[in-house]
Amino acid sequence: MPRRPVLGERHVDAALATDGDPADSYLWIACDTVTTRALAQHIRRELGIPRATVNVTDYWRP
Repeated sequence: MPRRPVLGERHVDAALATDGDPADSYLWIACDTVTTRALAQHIRRELGIPRATVNVTDYWRP
């Protein structure tokens, strides 16, 4: 049976593949709760972008 894609998985993959210097960024994330949390975690933990330069809003629950 094929694996069912996780909601928002394409968005997370695209964001993780983005090049550039995260220190020069201001990020705004607005999507479903699951995707928002995954993106915010990666941005803060893996890229080390300060919370003050990230605006995160989850609009709905899947």
